[in-house]
Amino acid sequence: MSYERYSPSGFKLLPTVVKNLLIINLICYVATLSLESTFRIDLTNLFGLHYFKSDLFRIYQFVTYMFFHATFQHILWNMFALWMFGYLLENVWGPKRFLTYYMVTGIGAGIIQTAVNYWHFSGYEAAALAYSSAPSPDAFVAFVKTCPPRSQEILDQNFAHLGGMIFGFFMILYWKKKAKF
Repeated sequence: MSYERYSPSGFKLLPTVVKNLLIINLICYVATLSLESTFRIDLTNLFGLHYFKSDLFRIYQFVTYMFFHATFQHILWNMFALWMFGYLLENVWGPKRFLTYYMVTGIGAGIIQTAVNYWHFSGYEAAALAYSSAPSPDAFVAFVKTCPPRSQEILDQNFAHLGGMIFGFFMILYWKKKAKF
């Protein structure tokens, strides 16, 4: 089997879907910065994925959150990874399969993130209720010290990326089983 056909050259180094995803992400990032600084419109509040019990949560956020990034470093590394792996996958799988994979893994990442946040917050809520009737203030302080606050951004980054990887793994297994791979 010759691997030369998978070696992109020229414009194939940036295939159609990868190119368009990079452009969409960049437009969303610039729009977020511009509208926030000019009109005080926070697009991440509208389109970023919120905890499902929040008043800000909307079902469409499972799709839109994939295109909004908190910092320049966040978008830089995500877009670098999209280009680095995406161009290979799109050249091998084709644009339709790659876009399907991208969307399913992104939505899967949001589902896992939401589930982990639910588990994380539910556990703290239950523990806080149990310790709120603690026999002394010292017992409550001891509880608080055992549960240091976690950064929401760290939870989002780690579990969202892990969730996407899990959904992607099972999607590839499904494709192999159905002989569509």
